[in-house]
Amino acid sequence: MYTDYIKPKEGVQFTDNNIPGTNRISYGIKLEYMSRGFETEFYWFDGFYPMPGLSLDSLYIPSSQDDDFRLLISRTPYRRQIAGLDLSFIPGRLVLRTGIYFSSSPMDRQKNDYVPFSQADWYGSIELTPGNFTIIAEYGGSRILEYTAPLSDAIIPGSEGFSDLPPMSPEEITGYTGQLISSFNRLINYQLKETYHSAGALVSYSNSNMTLKAELRTLYYFTTREIMLQPSLSYKAYDNIIIRIGFENWQGEDNSIFQLIHKRLNSINISLQANF
Repeated sequence: MYTDYIKPKEGVQFTDNNIPGTNRISYGIKLEYMSRGFETEFYWFDGFYPMPGLSLDSLYIPSSQDDDFRLLISRTPYRRQIAGLDLSFIPGRLVLRTGIYFSSSPMDRQKNDYVPFSQADWYGSIELTPGNFTIIAEYGGSRILEYTAPLSDAIIPGSEGFSDLPPMSPEEITGYTGQLISSFNRLINYQLKETYHSAGALVSYSNSNMTLKAELRTLYYFTTREIMLQPSLSYKAYDNIIIRIGFENWQGEDNSIFQLIHKRLNSINISLQANF
């Protein structure tokens, strides 16, 4: 999850909780229909989401400089129900795809602030294959259902975040910290705003004898002004040896997800693959 790539402030730790409750069963159903030039798929999933939610576990603010600040944040799995419909139209060498899905949780969000809001997501894409090129362009959108504005900034506070607070009781400080983490949980789930829009593209080229392949993947969030670029180049030197080189570049505005993780993910990758 994103928190694996975020460097926490001094005194801040993440802890992983077990799946809550006794019902730990996940299941899914998928129905497909395929005909010439058309495909459709309906799916339903009821289970635990792979990216757990964040909530306040414990907070200790020292009364003297001889002690250390400690903030423990729980990463707790939550149950998610997802229903979706995908459609594909294939007129000749052109592929058109669209779909919509709804996701929600049966867990009470008022009692479990690490559970995201229900939301609706949709997308549309086009795929072209002119000559040795493959071009895929996609638009995606989402709308948060039963949206309410966040109550605080979306940050994980460090010890310095409490130095300028007005006099508050321990209960008020705990509530304030819980609101900050709850808003940060909304940040990593892209639920700070009511509606989100994004676009992505893949451009790929392979030469005629399939020894050289160049790719460019890109993703841009219009709402949060975040961008990701992943160019790569691979060369098949021999039948069983492939050399790859590429890099990743993640950029975003201040206090965006891409800005928080870019130092860990921005990189140059070189690999040598040998098959025997």
